[in-house]
Amino acid sequence: MAHADSLEAYRALLRRDPGLGGALCVTWCQGAPEVVAERFGADLSTAVPSTLDAARAAEPEYQVPLPTVLLVGDLGEGWSLAVEINGFQGTRPEVLRALTAGGETAYAAYWNINLDSRVVLAESGRVVGAIEPFDGDDMWGAAPERLSRHFEGLPLGRPSDDLLQVPDTDIKAAALLAGERATGRGVDAGWLDRRHVRYLITDGLAPDGPALNELADHPLVRADPRLGEIVADPVPARLPTLLDIYVTTILDYCELDDPDVARARALVADRPAGHEADQAVQRLEAVYDRLKRSGIAARARGGGDEGPGSEAQHRFQGCDAVRALISALDPDPTHAMEETIWAARNRGWPGIEERLALLSDIFELIREGTP
Repeated sequence: MAHADSLEAYRALLRRDPGLGGALCVTWCQGAPEVVAERFGADLSTAVPSTLDAARAAEPEYQVPLPTVLLVGDLGEGWSLAVEINGFQGTRPEVLRALTAGGETAYAAYWNINLDSRVVLAESGRVVGAIEPFDGDDMWGAAPERLSRHFEGLPLGRPSDDLLQVPDTDIKAAALLAGERATGRGVDAGWLDRRHVRYLITDGLAPDGPALNELADHPLVRADPRLGEIVADPVPARLPTLLDIYVTTILDYCELDDPDVARARALVADRPAGHEADQAVQRLEAVYDRLKRSGIAARARGGGDEGPGSEAQHRFQGCDAVRALISALDPDPTHAMEETIWAARNRGWPGIEERLALLSDIFELIREGTP
């Protein structure tokens, strides 16, 4: 149901059910609940009437990324709400394309206990705007202003330094309120208490990138023997090499001349763990902070310009490259690759976008399993 545009209303929902503040993905989308579940890639044979509490109790022991429970319920006027307690399927481009391919709109808000987060608006089969609400004002998508217009008066889309004193609950409540603004449909305690339908997502939607035989013929694969070996045998054991190629592509592009970056870069393919990796991450966080401050200063000098070719853009691309390198040092290569790709999605990479997209497609084939 629709209700007054109020941040406090969503704060109250999060206080009422503290579990929602831990890990959650909420997706506003158009279509009947069963249609929405199918577009998410859920197994329709698992449909069971359920409350949110029952759905939470039915959630399998957390695995990344699947299986996960999906609760879908009617919001009125052709809208449905899909809730994942420990999932993030609603933020996947494949799911958003499926939800909006017929001209519909979808809005997803996601966070977890580590404050990894995403807010995404999709329209007519494409992501028009996306942001990490806990990580400042970097936005991406085909038309980010279509998302940011819903942030007026909210602690979203602000520089990271401005968010330091904002309670986490306020940012999460703001992400939910922006969903109401984007769709015109609010969520209240009554919706949380009512019975809806829960499904299990076991396989999810397959990535919609090119097939394996198409990748093998890709000019960039033919030109790089390491990629050729990965595509010829796309198994998880190849992920450290793929990670190394991905990170090296971004770092070479940014031309970061920093000894801490160079040392950490050398560790990626070796998959270090423990003290060595922790030290590298700490040093990289300091590099990230320096680059970010210099980017903010460059943006101020340029009158707010951080467009293509600007000094500010170059600095902020360096920030994204360092964040990708930090993600690549995660000891779990699958999670490391997921987070590295996300870290690099914040802004455009002219000249290497095709290569990064290819590497992402290869990763999806490895993750989903290729016969």
